[in-house]
Amino acid sequence: FLEITPGGELNWSLSNNLLYNKIYRQYTELLVTVVIPLLALLCLNCRIFAAVTNKEIRGSGSIARQKKENNLAIILVAIVMVFFCCHSLKFFLSFYKVHVTSKTVYCSTLGL
Repeated sequence: FLEITPGGELNWSLSNNLLYNKIYRQYTELLVTVVIPLLALLCLNCRIFAAVTNKEIRGSGSIARQKKENNLAIILVAIVMVFFCCHSLKFFLSFYKVHVTSKTVYCSTLGL
């Protein structure tokens, strides 16, 4: 990725800066695109699942309605599992990128 200055020119020094690449391109990108969405999805869906399956909150509705709400809770869990399966490669590649770049920087400091 090339960084563009406000004047529209390419900023090669910033693009080649190892500290910038490490902090911004690796950790910030990993945090914003992987960790925060994953944690938000988990927390919010756990709260929804608990609210749907909690019998005290729902009250004493009909058996058919309770079965329907339980089925919706199962569908909710299935949606989250599909999300994890579909994005597992992205999660792996993001963490792998951080690991490989750290090794690359280490090798370049040794002059290899």
